[in-house]
Order: sequence, then C-alpha cells, then structure tokens
Amino acid sequence: RVPGMGHDEDDDDDDADHARLVALCDEFENLCHELRYHQKDWCHRNPSFAYAGPPSIELAEKFERVARAVADVSEDDAAMASAMAREVRSEATKHAAREATREAREAEVAAREEARLAELRAREAARFASARAEATKEEDDKSRRREAEAREATRCPRGSDLLSARERARLAAASVRMRFDFDALPDEVAGAVMRVMGPHEVAATTCASTRFRNLAETDDALWEGLQRRARRHPAWKVSPDDDGGGLGGGGSPPTWRAAFRAGTHVDAQWRRGRFRKIQHRAHSEYAQCVDMRGDVACSGSADHEVKLIGLPPRARRGAIARRPGGWQRVLGRCVGHEAAVTCCALLRLGDGDGDGDGDG
Repeated sequence: RVPGMGHDEDDDDDDADHARLVALCDEFENLCHELRYHQKDWCHRNPSFAYAGPPSIELAEKFERVARAVADVSEDDAAMASAMAREVRSEATKHAAREATREAREAEVAAREEARLAELRAREAARFASARAEATKEEDDKSRRREAEAREATRCPRGSDLLSARERARLAAASVRMRFDFDALPDEVAGAVMRVMGPHEVAATTCASTRFRNLAETDDALWEGLQRRARRHPAWKVSPDDDGGGLGGGGSPPTWRAAFRAGTHVDAQWRRGRFRKIQHRAHSEYAQCVDMRGDVACSGSADHEVKLIGLPPRARRGAIARRPGGWQRVLGRCVGHEAAVTCCALLRLGDGDGDGDGDG
C-alpha cells in the first residue's frame, strides 16, 4: 500500500460531490429564475420581467428531477425543490383545466352558431322553393289562359264583333253596383266633396272621371285651398305662363291652379336637388342661427344683432323685387345684445321672447 493514497481518494470524492452540488444549485437557481416569468405579481413589481403566462408541466418535471438528484446530498434542498415542483404542477394543472373548459365553451358556441346558420339556410331554401313553385304555377295559369283565349279566337269567325280589353273593362265596371250615382250629384255638392280632398285624392279622382276633371279645371277655389293648406310658394295667383315668382302679368289671367302647378314643380325640383344657392349679406359677421316662418326669416349673428329678412313672396312687389338680390331686403333688426346671438325663433304674438344670446 502506498502511503497517503487513501487520503487523496477521499479528497477527490469530496471535490466531486461539491462540484455536483454546485451544478445542482446552479440548475435550481436557473429554474427559479425561469419561474419568475410565470409569476404575475412578481412581473408587476419588476417591469424587467415580462409575464409569460402560467407555468407548464415541463417546468414542474424539471424541479422534480432536481429534487431527486439532490436528495442524496441535501435533504432540505430536496424538500424545497419537491415543494416548488408540486406548486408548479398544481398551477399548471389548473391552467390546463381552465383552457380545456374555455375550448369546450368555444366549441359549443361555434356548434350552436353553425346550427343556427344551417337553420337559416334551410328556411331560405324552403322560401326560395316556395316562391319558385308559385312562379311556376302562375306561369302555368297564364299559359292556360293564353291557350283558352287562342282557342276562343279560332272558334269565332274573322271580322266578328270582338270586344277589346278596354271595352271589356268598361262593361265590367258598369256592371258593378254602386251605393249612389255620382252623376246624380249636383255640381255644388261634387265641388264641395273635392274641396275636402287632398292633392293625391284630387289627382286620382280627376284621372278616373271626366266630369270631376272638368269641375276641377273650372273650380279655382279648390286649388286655392290645396295651395294654402300645403303652405306652399307661391301664396298668390299666378299666370299659367309665369314661373311662380311674379304677379301673373303674362298673357293668360292668373289662377290658383297655375299657382298649385308652380308650387308642385318647385317641390319636385327641390327633392331632385335642382335649385340655385344664394348667399345673403345681412350681417357683418357669420350667422349662427336662422329661423323661417312663411315669407319672413330671422337670423342671429356674431355681430350681436338679430335681423328680419324678407323672402321672395314678400319682396316680389316694387323696385326691390326687380333689382338682382332684392328679395334679401332687411325688414328690421334687433340690437343690444352683449354677445353673439346663438339662437332665434319667429313666434306668434303671445309666444314669448324669440331670440337668445351667448350671455344668457
């Protein structure tokens, strides 16, 4: 036996155990550092750690492997590693269960939505099939009627007294029983009935009856009532060859019927967007509020004034109407506001104050 040989071997064993313990400690510290990225509270307190979500099962298995490896060296370190492995595995298992529940719910919602869409597609297909069946039935009925008419035409000799569609419709309408005879009504009663009708009812009645059309053409009070109830421009009689903005100085005498036709033409042009824009210069600053009633408008401005402006129906007479822009005539103004006028209104007598300013 060589002297001192056993002592050297013991030292080598101690060095190996120490190196192994150091390696296990380094691996444990690395696992703890990796675990920090899965701890939400720690990441909130330390912004340098970005939260990576709940820990995984693989991390728990790494802690368990370290605990088994360090068990024969240090029981305390092995117990601590085992406890951390159990904690990580428990949290990972809970997270996996939550994810499974969420995926199951999403799958259920997707299946329910797919069933709803399938039901809607089935309903739409049934509706389309029903509409197609109805169209086919209607086409079959039309073809049968055409065949019947063709057979009837071939059965009658050429040149016979065949009734046209209009004549057959007239005879069918004449055979309908009426509650009273319109032709038996006096002109005064028929005119009174038409005066309480609306514009669309008057148009339909005049298209359906020659007598009522003649009465409407000669009853100027009927058109006056329609024009005034609609509060439509122009509010006076005009000539048939006038554009609605004058006094009826054309070749034909002015009538309310011509005024009604001019007003409906203006409304139609307005709905189609065919109009001319005009800017008035009643204020020295920009206008902040406008209100109109009939043929008068009022506007409030940042120049601390409220002004009344005459619209075309009011300013049509005299030299002002003949001058370009004459309808912009200022009828009156209200001064004394300490700030910009932000709201105004035209009210009837007794309705109260109609303007407001920025200072209350």
